[in-house]
Amino acid sequence: MRKKAWTFGILTGLLLSVLCPFTVQAQIASPQAFQNLSWKMVKEEPIETEHGVVQSICATDDYIVCLENVLDGSGQPDIVKAYYRNDKDKNGNPVEQYSLAMQVQETDYEHANGMAYNPNTNEIAVSLYTSYQKENRGCLFIMDADTLKFKRKVKVTDSYNILGIGYDSANDRYVIQTNADGGYQFKILNNEFQVTEDLGDLGGYAGDGNYQDLCVTEDYVLNFPLTLFSGNGDFLNVYSLSEKKLLYYEKLDFQFEDHVTSDEPESICELDPGVFLAVVNVTLSDGTKKVRLYRMEVPYQYEVEVKVQVGEDKPSVSRKTVLRGEAFDAEYPEKEGCRIASVKIDKKEIDLEKYQSKYTLKSVQGAHTISIVYEKKLAMWKIILPVCVGVVLLSAGFVFYLRVLQIRRIRKRKLEAEKRRRARIKWHNDEWNIDEIY
Repeated sequence: MRKKAWTFGILTGLLLSVLCPFTVQAQIASPQAFQNLSWKMVKEEPIETEHGVVQSICATDDYIVCLENVLDGSGQPDIVKAYYRNDKDKNGNPVEQYSLAMQVQETDYEHANGMAYNPNTNEIAVSLYTSYQKENRGCLFIMDADTLKFKRKVKVTDSYNILGIGYDSANDRYVIQTNADGGYQFKILNNEFQVTEDLGDLGGYAGDGNYQDLCVTEDYVLNFPLTLFSGNGDFLNVYSLSEKKLLYYEKLDFQFEDHVTSDEPESICELDPGVFLAVVNVTLSDGTKKVRLYRMEVPYQYEVEVKVQVGEDKPSVSRKTVLRGEAFDAEYPEKEGCRIASVKIDKKEIDLEKYQSKYTLKSVQGAHTISIVYEKKLAMWKIILPVCVGVVLLSAGFVFYLRVLQIRRIRKRKLEAEKRRRARIKWHNDEWNIDEIY
């Protein structure tokens, strides 16, 4: 019975894939996109408190939010900071990108190890990792994304604490990683924070045997293994949700200056599609502790759809993938017996006098639709034949008209001759009658 159900499920899936084909218009170029990464520091500032560590980061619609753990187990409220994500605030006013927009210090988020933003609820879920307060075991704290204030506490389990958390926007669900009590397993939570699937321990770079916060992007889960005390450098684990396995781990190079004596990457978030921010705590040679934000971009591809319509023929459609930042040539060469009627890119018409056979998208930054319409030219015989037919018909009509006039004139002459004949007969008759009387 189970085998039949499995077979039916496979056949149903194949049928749906044929009837309802899914087109990806934008995606990370390949699973290998997270290799050979280039990082750029975009923000640096001092740690707020003596024992503070910025543990987690997430990006909302308007802000980049960082959470600094003031001191484990102290009960002191932790520091939540929001930096401007863009060069304009949510009201459209100009601001300095990455500058501080808001700061709140009201709630103790335990170790504050992870954050995930849900745009559907406009909330930030915080994974605590520790439970110095016993009632916090297995809990998530929920923060308002606009005010950065604590809203409520959600109990997920009593069996373990939650190490890291990420939001899977495509499927409206969360991915968590447990602490050691749960075997560092990955689990899927629905949007009500209920466990729906266990993915198991997917492994990763050994490091110090622990992990930092995680990030979900498309089918991938990213996290930093804890390597602070290993002396082996920094690494990034790359997992596949669909394959439920570790794809690889990649050694990182943040290109630290010589005066950086130690570093700890704590958390990573997706800022824009294929664009990521990592929060890294560093200690300088003079003992100063700072937090830095590093930006990196992975190869990301967009789909360009080209529709070509020739006369009344069925349009042909082709789809090509183009890496972000690359150029794409929309070519529309001359076709025999046709002329270019219009070229539109995303419904915007192109000046054909200026771009007679090709239009170049210089730096592709999104999916595009290109529509090319050819009109068929009329063949000379199609032009000459109607003219000739018209001339023949006109000539025939003229001849017919002349013939009608001729017939009318002949008939008129005959009628006039008949009238004269009758008039003569009448005159003769009248004359005969007079002679007979006399």
